[in-house]
This record gives sequence, structure tokens and C-alpha cells, in this order.
Amino acid sequence: MKDIKIEKLMVPISEYPSVDENSTLYEAVSNLEEHRKNFINQKKDPQRAILVVDKHEHLLGLVGQTDILQALEPKYNKLLEEEHYKFPMSSAFSKSFYREALSSYSLFKKPMADICKDAATQKINTCMQKIRENHLVDISDAFEQALNQMIVSRLNRLIVLSNEAVVGVLRRTDVYSLVAESILECKIS
Repeated sequence: MKDIKIEKLMVPISEYPSVDENSTLYEAVSNLEEHRKNFINQKKDPQRAILVVDKHEHLLGLVGQTDILQALEPKYNKLLEEEHYKFPMSSAFSKSFYREALSSYSLFKKPMADICKDAATQKINTCMQKIRENHLVDISDAFEQALNQMIVSRLNRLIVLSNEAVVGVLRRTDVYSLVAESILECKIS
């Protein structure tokens, strides 16, 4: 893997959707969907997250599809604060456990029309993931280091820096595509 360069796999920052920190959830979804349709038309794998920037275009955080879905039901904030819902244990719950949580917290009881109206007023910075050190990789780092960071941190994407400036996003889907292509090219006899 020493020959794989982060720069060749990353999506340049200019091709990644972004919104201002004061944008609404509706504006973020609209922007993300517009980008998704453009990428599909270009036969590229679309973005599944949107970057959140301040008025100086400095990256503050990102919002993925799960963050958007979670933001539509404010009661998730309380539910996910409970100790027994924290990762990694949450991946081992039974269907009855999930049904009970849905009922106990009265999740998604509002009609979709009301949920959509809420998205028009909810600020994006209320549901963004703030960028932490484990989200960052330098463009000069070894690909194996970035891959290890993604796997261990369970991240779908890493923010790529060059001289401390954001230059791109390394997406798990692109890393997987490269690995899958390499595996399928192997001659197995």
C-alpha cells in the first residue's frame, strides 16, 4: 500500500458541498441533494455529508446523513446521552430493545409535514459533528496511516490537510473502491 497516495484518492475541497454555520437543516439538505444529483449525473459516487464552515470559510464541522436524520427528532439527544446507548455496545441491541426505545421516548410521532417545517428553522450547527483530531489526516501521511485511522475511529471520511489548510476529503467509499478493485484484479488460481 506504500504506493497509494492520499492526494490521488481524496475529493478536492472545491468538489465537496458546504454550508455556512448559520444555515438551516433544510438549506444543508438542499445543497447536499443538489451535489448528489450532479455527482450521479457524472457517474461518480455522491457525497453523503456536507461541510460546515464559518464566514471566513474555515471548517467547523460536518453533517452526515445520520446526523440529519437524528436532528429531525430532538428526543434522540436525550436518548443517546444514556450510558447504555453509547458505542460500541449499541451495536448489539435486539429488535425488541429498539422497539421499546422508540415507544418509551415517543420518537417520530409528529407527522412528516411538521418534521419538514422544523428542518426549515433548525440551525445546522445544532447537529454537526465538530472536527476533532481523529478526523484529520495530512496529505503527506502514509495511506496505511489514514486507513488505520478510519478503521479504528470508525469514520466514513477524513479531512485532508496540507500546511494546515483543508484541501480535500478522503472518503471510505473511495478507499473501499480502490481496495475492492485491487482484490478483483488479483489472479487467483
